Amino acid sequence: MKTSLLYKIVLWLVMVTTSILLCAAAIPTSTSGSNDVSRKILWVVDGVALHDSIFTYSIDRMRSDSATVYAAQSLSYVYPSDIESVCVMDSAEAADYGFVNCSGVVKIQTSFREPLSLVVNGILYKSRIKMTAGEMLGTPDCIGRILMSEIPDLQDYDVKSVDIIKDLGVTCHKQRTPFVVITTGLPYYRVDDLAGDYFAKHGKQNYTLHLNNDSTYVFMQNRLDKIVIVPEIRNAGTWSISKGRIFLRSGNNPEDLLSSGYMTLDGVVLNIKTRDKLTMPKQAWHNRKNLALKRQRK
Repeated sequence: MKTSLLYKIVLWLVMVTTSILLCAAAIPTSTSGSNDVSRKILWVVDGVALHDSIFTYSIDRMRSDSATVYAAQSLSYVYPSDIESVCVMDSAEAADYGFVNCSGVVKIQTSFREPLSLVVNGILYKSRIKMTAGEMLGTPDCIGRILMSEIPDLQDYDVKSVDIIKDLGVTCHKQRTPFVVITTGLPYYRVDDLAGDYFAKHGKQNYTLHLNNDSTYVFMQNRLDKIVIVPEIRNAGTWSISKGRIFLRSGNNPEDLLSSGYMTLDGVVLNIKTRDKLTMPKQAWHNRKNLALKRQRK
């Protein structure tokens, strides 16, 4: 399932990238001679072999003292200060990348490392994985792998579309990495979206849920009845998100298990209504009806 989704994502990205290249090919250029030369050169950026249509410089120019400037001009979103080295190699090096009949290989190493911009159902996220310049300008498969690593359960959210936007001005500055715009049929949430404190009251019982950013939680039930033997019952463990629900799994910490007032809960599932509201089904924890746990804003 995950593999088929990756192919679908790559196919979407290929379609968008192909349309961009076709539009670019329709634009006449005045440097056709230099383009003929550049097509015989294999360009390798940060270890990734790239489509040579973005380069318009000859081998001789890339051997010059201005090679760093030329490289930065050809590589979108890369500043001259990002270029660490430019090395021109013999055409025999091209065989290592599966290419033949090249007049030479230009290897460019950069310090460029930026997170991928993900827009899921209109919400902007930054990937935890940072992209190199070669990955950003390489085949759609590079972005597809990062996307699947970032959202491994993406297929659970009924993906409707995946689009890539590589050239988008943000105010007066240029966005340095592509936007990957994803639309899903089911609401998508990340841990950062839902981490926080939630509260609900049911009769003489108060419920307080602490969802932490490290995917741990503490769930407490306080009884307001003065004659109760144990006024506070506590549960702790780990939590995860899937298909619009939060799954609470009790931990096995010996200190918790032996402590007074600790209770093990068996697979509590909370429904996500919004970023600020969760619902707990009745009888999940001594509650006679569905409970609305609301986020407590500080």
